Amino acid sequence: MPALPDHTRIYVSTMGKAVRVTAIFANDNAANAHLALNPDEGVISEIGDVIFIANVNDLGVDLPHVPSAR
Repeated sequence: MPALPDHTRIYVSTMGKAVRVTAIFANDNAANAHLALNPDEGVISEIGDVIFIANVNDLGVDLPHVPSAR
């Protein structure tokens, strides 16, 4: 799945923030081709062969602090 439609909301959690994913790719070549045409986007996460892209200017939304169970 390349670029996501505006009404689709997928987020990646990183460093206490939720950052919106703008595109998802199944391989490096497709992701790199997209990034070459969209310099304001970058890789936010990879899970297996799946590559998640986000806008580099997206500072994310603070997530509530959940204390860890110890």
